[in-house]
Amino acid sequence: FIRFISEQSSFKGIGATKARQLWSIFGGDLYSLLRNDTLDNRKVFSTTLSETSVECLFLGFAKYRNLAHCNWMGDIGVPSAIQQRIIRFHDESTVDQISTNPYLLVNFGMPFKDVDEIACTKFSVQIDDSRRLEAAVAISLQKEIVKGHTYADRKVIRPHLERLLESKELAELALSISQSKYVFFEGQRCNTLHPTALFIMENVIVKRFTALANVMNLFTPLVDLEFKK
Repeated sequence: FIRFISEQSSFKGIGATKARQLWSIFGGDLYSLLRNDTLDNRKVFSTTLSETSVECLFLGFAKYRNLAHCNWMGDIGVPSAIQQRIIRFHDESTVDQISTNPYLLVNFGMPFKDVDEIACTKFSVQIDDSRRLEAAVAISLQKEIVKGHTYADRKVIRPHLERLLESKELAELALSISQSKYVFFEGQRCNTLHPTALFIMENVIVKRFTALANVMNLFTPLVDLEFKK
């Protein structure tokens, strides 16, 4: 709370010292007070902050309502840098989704092994849980996609999966489940795996180029003349 408040321009006039004072006085009750922007709650903060800073505090909290979940995320082991990324760019529904599927944390930059630890110890996720297996496939595909590819060979992805899941059987199960859940589409002729989002984008582009290729009389006589020059 202290770090986030003091670093965000939305909380103008509330530096680390004031943020620490607020946490020292109110602790976790801060969140319930900030959720209800009433005159009485504003008066509570006026003993510590100026009127302008109180206004910024409520406006900032309205913008970053995920801030109320910092303690929960910290308790389950989400690093501060990841917490701040979630708070800045996502709404409260994101935290609800993470509580339902902790493996979504890999999308915010957490290593799979770290998320695995949280999921298994805090959420009692089993090693063959589909959420775990789908995340392993997604992150294995991502290792190839960041190299500039739009697909990956199965023979390249398979070793990634086996290392992550520490099991050949789970790697095979992960591929099977992920394909059925449309995490990827498999190429019919080359045994390639295409992440669904990229597969859709490529298909749109292909259809567009095909449509353009079939358009006749693109150039008017005037354009032809310009080209001849």
